[in-house]
Amino acid sequence: MLLIVGLFSFNWNDHTPVTHVICLCTDLALLGLILWFLPRVVSATLRITVEAIIYVTALIDTYCLYNFGKGISPTILIIFINTNESEITDFLSSYGHQLLNDWHTIVIILLMIFHAVVSFKYIKRIPWTMAIPYRRWLLAGGGVLMVAGLMFTWPDKQRLARLLSQDNISDMEGLVFRNFDESAYLSPLRLAYALKAMNLAEKEIIILREANARAHIDSCSHRSPCIVLIIGESYNRHHSQLYGYPLPTTPKQLERANSGQLTVFSDVISSWNITTNSFNQMFSLHHYGASRPWSSYPLFPILFRQAGYRVAFLTNQFARHANRSHSNQTGGFFLNDRQLFDNLFDLHNNRQRQNDMTFLNAHMEMLNDSADYKLDIIHLHGQHFDYASRYPNEETVFTTADYQYRQLNDDERQVIAHYDNATRWNDCVLDNILKYYENQDAVVICLADHAEEVYDDLPVRGRIYSELTARQVHQEFEIPFWIWCSPAYEKHHPDVVAQIKESAQRPWMTDRLPHLLLYLADISQADYDERLSLISPLTDNKVPRIIEGIVDYDALINGK
Repeated sequence: MLLIVGLFSFNWNDHTPVTHVICLCTDLALLGLILWFLPRVVSATLRITVEAIIYVTALIDTYCLYNFGKGISPTILIIFINTNESEITDFLSSYGHQLLNDWHTIVIILLMIFHAVVSFKYIKRIPWTMAIPYRRWLLAGGGVLMVAGLMFTWPDKQRLARLLSQDNISDMEGLVFRNFDESAYLSPLRLAYALKAMNLAEKEIIILREANARAHIDSCSHRSPCIVLIIGESYNRHHSQLYGYPLPTTPKQLERANSGQLTVFSDVISSWNITTNSFNQMFSLHHYGASRPWSSYPLFPILFRQAGYRVAFLTNQFARHANRSHSNQTGGFFLNDRQLFDNLFDLHNNRQRQNDMTFLNAHMEMLNDSADYKLDIIHLHGQHFDYASRYPNEETVFTTADYQYRQLNDDERQVIAHYDNATRWNDCVLDNILKYYENQDAVVICLADHAEEVYDDLPVRGRIYSELTARQVHQEFEIPFWIWCSPAYEKHHPDVVAQIKESAQRPWMTDRLPHLLLYLADISQADYDERLSLISPLTDNKVPRIIEGIVDYDALINGK
């Protein structure tokens, strides 16, 4: 009966692999063998407990899957835990009846009732030592099949063990994006994974809160009165004219670069190809190679607020709502936490727009205040998939005809055209931002959270979550990075401008971003490391660039 329930609770729409079916059969056989050798009272108690867990989790999992499109997961648990009594009442009144209206859940309830009746009326009458023809041969055959099943499913079990043994949420997130969570094939295992992720996320947020509460600055000279950080999305620098792309995707940035206003950095990479993990590293003073976990370091906006900067966060992706929270795959992301979010920023938006230009037009006036010192963080949707929705139709410049020389089909050429059109529209968006700061004493840093595959050297788009290769990191981790200085900034800070231009060829990685920002503001703090600041004369170019916390980028690229 448990086999039927297990098979029924699989999401067959996701093409459940044969491995999961074999896993289920093997695990149930192994469980039966264990129960066989236990004392009868212990065996019966354990059997009832396991059956109850499987049925209840299968019921919840199936209900969520077919009513909300997602089974048991960290996201579902977050929503449930953050739901108050009134919301629970509203939920039950709106959706409770669907428990008995959905045939998927009805089948599980009927199986549960049938199993209970059969077990109560008949199982206890069957002698456990009853004679079974060829019992020895059946046991031997069953044993062989079980061992074969264990050998076949062992890699899947190793993946599950690795997933559940993680001690920080970033590493777990990296495994989830490599589909390790699929090894939690059964409802109780999905619940175990969700609880583990929730536990790690909660611990990480507590540590992060404490680190930010303890943080304090030693001094600040406000070297740069207005610092602007623009964070793009899914931007492959090999589709930018600034980095030699043959099509005119960034004419406005190229014009500014040719005039000397904008300094392009040639060798900057992202620490992750996952947005949330990249954000964690970009905001924390932690860097890979540091002695403590990232969550034990302060986040740079806290330090800027202590230094007297007004800190604004305009985001076209993670906008906060009164009764909602953004969640990533595992539930762990510091912007989810309302207490942290409110402590980090003086100003933030509450609405998003599909188009970045419309978003800026609606929110840039928020930054027009009388503060003497400002840190403005602008997070765009950029080239995030779906590319076609990132630019207005009337701004189409590139078509499939521009890629006829590529050995691709028309659909793939169209995807590239959409991406390049989104990149060109992003060029207009960035130029408008720079125009806003042209009459201020401002320095603007622009980078992306990660890059993206766009049918460049393989028929692949998006990101590949697998063991890293040199080809993959070339497309998914190498990002655009530039610094622009306003005329007033060039006049008042010629020494900093000179340092920026002299640093354009230095190798660098985005997990060191807070150290660059603190250098520009001249903020001194215990965890600040000037060796990581990119433009300082003390910058150390030999600090290893470790992507995803485990792979030396330069060694991988150079084939070492």
